[in-house]
Amino acid sequence: QLIEFQIEPRQHVALVAALTTHSERLAQGRNGFINASVQVSDDGRRVLNYLQWRSREDGEAAFKCFEHGEEDFWTLIRAHQATAFCRA
Repeated sequence: QLIEFQIEPRQHVALVAALTTHSERLAQGRNGFINASVQVSDDGRRVLNYLQWRSREDGEAAFKCFEHGEEDFWTLIRAHQATAFCRA
């Protein structure tokens, strides 16, 4: 799963910290989690959050948990007008 955030450069430090925390929470106790990383463009205007799962189903199942009561991660995504997409 790739989530791209387009932000003002001054926001990237806080966003990276929040994504790191939320990615760790997302992975805890979820089957199939492999790895997560956060990368920032040289100009600080784009942040990419990459979450790697054993299968598409594992990744989708983890995010469904956030649709039902654990919405901090989705709030973060909406707040920064992120574009999220999944690749198998």
